[in-house]
Amino acid sequence: MQILHWISVLPEYCRQAGALWRRIWLAWFILIGGVSAQGPQQWQFKAPLPAPRQGMAAAALENKIYVMGGSQFEHSTLNIVQAYDTEQDTWQTDIAPLNEARINAAAAVFDGKIYIFGGRDHNQLVHQVEAYDPLNNQWSVVGQLPTPREGLAAVVVDTAIWVIGGAAFQTNYNIVEQYNPSTNNWSTLPHTLTVPRVAAVAAHINGEVYVFGGFYFGPLNSYEKYVFDLGWVGAGNMLYPCGSAAGAAAGGEIWIVGGENQLGTLDEVQHADITGAGNWSNGPAMHVRRKNLAAVRVGNRLFAIGGRTGQHGGGGVSAAVEALDLLTGLGGLSEPALNDNFYLSPNYPNPFNGSTYVETYLPKAAEVEIGVLDLLGRLTRRLYRGRLPSGWQRFEFDGRDDFGRVLPSGQYFIYLHAGGKKRVVKATFSK
Repeated sequence: MQILHWISVLPEYCRQAGALWRRIWLAWFILIGGVSAQGPQQWQFKAPLPAPRQGMAAAALENKIYVMGGSQFEHSTLNIVQAYDTEQDTWQTDIAPLNEARINAAAAVFDGKIYIFGGRDHNQLVHQVEAYDPLNNQWSVVGQLPTPREGLAAVVVDTAIWVIGGAAFQTNYNIVEQYNPSTNNWSTLPHTLTVPRVAAVAAHINGEVYVFGGFYFGPLNSYEKYVFDLGWVGAGNMLYPCGSAAGAAAGGEIWIVGGENQLGTLDEVQHADITGAGNWSNGPAMHVRRKNLAAVRVGNRLFAIGGRTGQHGGGGVSAAVEALDLLTGLGGLSEPALNDNFYLSPNYPNPFNGSTYVETYLPKAAEVEIGVLDLLGRLTRRLYRGRLPSGWQRFEFDGRDDFGRVLPSGQYFIYLHAGGKKRVVKATFSK
């Protein structure tokens, strides 16, 4: 009789199972379609850091990126050094450690060696300047920083390394000290920055030295350049203020990655051809919002490494490594066509247990729909339906359905439909 019972109910079970799989397939199709629709303007995840870190220094030697110091927790300054092979997508963990643990230091490469300056170890500023020789895998203390500080920047200029800005406890500096590795001597640039800056980005672009953003009584959107025999002069403004970002330059272009401002921790990329028209545009956003990260360019690829995902001391520390192809990844949102360049940011925070936020970008006004699907592809919440103007908009999802009921914990998909195409990001709700 039991066999006859199972035979009789089998078609219904198959029907229900088929419906379930169709829904799962639909959700997966929407997710894949949303991601692939963004085309080449995407950061790609690479092999993660062996351990999450923030506030580390980074520098490239040939095809390897050396990541130095930083911290995993609030009071756990590190001296470890690891190297990422950009060709093999692997990490090397047997690199000699720093002699002095440090966070918020600066590094630069000169004549085949890596030099690291400043930073902080717990509550003490680090004086020692160290140099790494890859031929014998050894760090050596080569001197002391005349003005110990953290949150400084370093850039190679001709035969010297310029150590720029930074802070010592409650003092922000506008000084620039110059280190000559060949003679192991220090000098001070006679001209100071127009604004004291901590956690700024410095770059040597087509023979000129630039400093972007940073903090001084709040995040800065200004940047300045050094004019020889004249001094530092204001050079313009970025799209928005940020500090604790990372950056890299190539040719006449600059990329400012992540950071933090009044709106919180950022996943955006600000890009400009500094020596051309000087216009700034939004590049493709990272998958992970973060500050206190490292960004290094190797060849035609830009790598974003580690960082803190929260703001004002909160959040976690990330092990994420993302790479952006600079030849294909910057299609230019400044001259957009809706079908190619409308945008839905990854939600933040993620996972979330209260509210999470997404941002949309439209190059021109359009009819859109923004909603939330569950894992089975069912519409659980419509966040917006109607016409949006061009530009950036922000939307909140509070973990409730259209009737105000709190949804179960689990995976959800936030989508944006516009111009006949879609974007989708995955959100994790945890009550």
